[in-house]
Amino acid sequence: MNSRQKITFGCVWKWRGIGSFLFLMMAGALHGAKAPSLKDFFQPYLNRHVVAGAVALVANKDGVLGTEAFGYADVAQHRPMKTDTVFWIASQSKPITTTAFMMLVDEGKVSVDDPVEKYLPEFKGQMVIAEQDEAHVLLRKPSRLLAVRDILSHTSGFRFKTPVEQPTLDLLPLRDAVRTHALMPLQWEPGSKYQYSNAGINTVGRIIEVVSGMAYEDFLRTRLFEPLGMKETTFWPSEAQVRRMAKVYKPNKDKSGLEETLYDQMKYPLTDRTRYPFPAGGLFSTAADVARFARMILNGGQLDGRRYLSAAAVKQMTSKQTPAALKEGYGFGWSVGQGEFGHGGALGTETSIDPKSGLITIFMIQQAGFIGDGAKIRGEFKREARLRFGGAPSEAREAATLATTTGVGGTAGTGAAVVTREFIYEKAPYPSCHASTIVETTAGGIVAAWFGGTAEKNPDVGIWVSRFERGAWTTSVEVANGVQADGKRHPTWNPVLFQPRGNAPLMLFYKVGPSPQTWWGELRTSTDGGRTWSASRRLPDGIYGPIKNKPVQLADGTILNPTSDETDERPSKWRIYFERSADGGKTWTKTPFFNDGIAISAIQPSILFNDRIGGAKLQAVGRTRQGKVFTIASEDSGQTWGKIALVDGLPNPNSGTDAVTLKDGRHLLVYNPVTRGRTPLKLALSSDGRAWKDVVVLEDEPGEYSYPAVIQTSDGRVHITYTWKRERVRHVVIDPAKL
Repeated sequence: MNSRQKITFGCVWKWRGIGSFLFLMMAGALHGAKAPSLKDFFQPYLNRHVVAGAVALVANKDGVLGTEAFGYADVAQHRPMKTDTVFWIASQSKPITTTAFMMLVDEGKVSVDDPVEKYLPEFKGQMVIAEQDEAHVLLRKPSRLLAVRDILSHTSGFRFKTPVEQPTLDLLPLRDAVRTHALMPLQWEPGSKYQYSNAGINTVGRIIEVVSGMAYEDFLRTRLFEPLGMKETTFWPSEAQVRRMAKVYKPNKDKSGLEETLYDQMKYPLTDRTRYPFPAGGLFSTAADVARFARMILNGGQLDGRRYLSAAAVKQMTSKQTPAALKEGYGFGWSVGQGEFGHGGALGTETSIDPKSGLITIFMIQQAGFIGDGAKIRGEFKREARLRFGGAPSEAREAATLATTTGVGGTAGTGAAVVTREFIYEKAPYPSCHASTIVETTAGGIVAAWFGGTAEKNPDVGIWVSRFERGAWTTSVEVANGVQADGKRHPTWNPVLFQPRGNAPLMLFYKVGPSPQTWWGELRTSTDGGRTWSASRRLPDGIYGPIKNKPVQLADGTILNPTSDETDERPSKWRIYFERSADGGKTWTKTPFFNDGIAISAIQPSILFNDRIGGAKLQAVGRTRQGKVFTIASEDSGQTWGKIALVDGLPNPNSGTDAVTLKDGRHLLVYNPVTRGRTPLKLALSSDGRAWKDVVVLEDEPGEYSYPAVIQTSDGRVHITYTWKRERVRHVVIDPAKL
């Protein structure tokens, strides 16, 4: 295939089947159990054809926890990605170069505070630009000499590269390339601005040569690569390595797929040793080799009983070294921030080290750009790895950590219970969605629904449904909307799926109308597991159906809807009540309201069982305007209820919650544990419905994560859906035995 030939969807469609998931079972040796797989996380990216393939590795200071390869290293040849695939790691070379330099600092041979000209005389007399326009350039002496720390932290005033470093970066000997940096005036005063620069790190590499008396590449080989066992890391891949190398891909012209391309910063053939090494980005490596290096850094400069670097040197180069006045966070050759450090490469590779969680994540890919939001795969992978491998996020995210003290029952566990975490859809014919619901059908299928359209309250908002079949979610379809007999269209709201016991049809409740004060309830049913639906039936006046969360079915077959209303007064009264049907939903009765709607403004209850599922002792919990989750109890199967109260320790930012009673009698609550905003979103656990503790963080990044739905299926697994930034619906599967 021509190196720039378009990859057809005929080729990439097989990605879904190949997966190419290869596991290192070192995790079993380290922990006595199989490591979590990330297959379900990566599969949607393959399905959407936004990546050709990649390798993902998770490690800690003691070893590799797991390595997975997926997709293709060469799509045209159907060569699968493997865990030993070779990648150009590009700017991930920078922290390796600065680590080598800091070894010389440890030996007292250099200082980061010395002027660069002390080691490289060609920098003596270097000027800085004072004025510049199209007609003239005025130079002057800088207010201070360029220091080594400036070139280590991208605050030197250097350009990214000089005009002679064309067309590729490997044409000049390091000595000559660095001389071109010395000949160019600085763009601004040293230390006054941040600009990412290959030139600075290349200059660091040249200082290594001058001080050590060795060629830069030989210093790396003898002082780092060979002792560390980094046998695959090189500036010149061998013929055998080239055969194991991942091809490079980029989005095609119309962004409909990927096409093969070439490395544009290096001369071919890559095996040619007349190519010169460049310290800022010339290395090739594998995930395993990068892990050896990263583990040494996480271990404070030592690995397998050998010390390479002092702990003080590691701390210095992985801490913010850019001046306090600059917002950019960069160490010496390392990107730093939010309590972690690492570095990425030009083609999407990335290493991240989180000292607080003790986890290293390594993502290896060769992609020059992504389609749509495909670039999010790196950050999402890092987050997924920490959830599944049990790492706590860094200090900057401590308020939403995976292991935090809640004040309502102790210390939370980690994300080890997370089995699956995915989006139900990646693209939709509407920009906004909300209020998902999920159910297990009589036949054991999983169905989800939500409302989608231009925005909440817009008349074009309809009810959309997707089914989980053969390991994937089907393309969602609109099954209900608010079009009236006269042609007028109203928005739809808050779908709720419910499967009664026996051979009863699947029920889909939803609301239609301009607002919560004026809407009415409608119902559709399905006898084939959600594939087709009946015509809509309007519920009786004053009966709205479950307002947000699923009904429960009592031992005698009675269906109990948790519901509420919002009056059109100012302020609106928010009041909870319950609807009952003893004949499978044909007729309904309703209870009185159980709060005045002002002292405690409560809506959207969920029903729990406090003795056994289907039993008479019930509890309802839900949303309020008072900054806390409410609770209310019934001793007679929901016919009468006690006094409503607020739960200390369960904050609520006036956002929807959902809860479920598990088969073992424990309760789960999905909620936003804050009083403002809709992040983070957490899963809490209780044995008695009174004392709760957070056990899993579902989301903790900025954005809206809200309106959850939670069920337990017949296989014992817990399924959660929720709104993800009003853009998509997230689906998470939990193993409750691990909570």
